[in-house]
Amino acid sequence: MSKQGISSNFGRVAALYDKARPKYPEELIEKIIAYSGLVKNNKILEIGLGTGQISLPFLELGFDLLGLEL
Repeated sequence: MSKQGISSNFGRVAALYDKARPKYPEELIEKIIAYSGLVKNNKILEIGLGTGQISLPFLELGFDLLGLEL
């Protein structure tokens, strides 16, 4: 399957994936922040953000996130 076919397929099932996949635990977000030394308003680059499940908590905490997706 071509790269375009993969991304097109994900687009069709993204809502189902987002609904069915467990959310990331809040403790994981806290540990990432502590380990990386991030502070509010820091810039984050996320590659392959999909439906944004891990992105949203960082945005809600005040981080500036740039996401790159295929």
